[in-house]
Amino acid sequence: MTEQQALDAGHDCDCHVLGATDIPRSLANQDPLGALNIVADAPTGRVLGVHAALEGAGDVMLAATYPIRNGMTVDDLADTWTPYLTIFTTRYRVPSS
Repeated sequence: MTEQQALDAGHDCDCHVLGATDIPRSLANQDPLGALNIVADAPTGRVLGVHAALEGAGDVMLAATYPIRNGMTVDDLADTWTPYLTIFTTRYRVPSS
């Protein structure tokens, strides 16, 4: 669902656009180009839609179907969703011995 579709459906939309530099996978890929848009219902936090224009967008869209189909909220994602690249990215932040 797009932001406009959410508004047309009567949702109080809480939408956030993240630049690729704010996305761990993009940082791991050293690809700072692109953006991710998360469309959520403001009162409930329920994820209504996700849009990606960045490298690996297909993987992002596949992962986005789970919270949308299961009625998860943005807080649910923050509390439970752990993409595999979080660990991978952390390894590169630790100095090698």
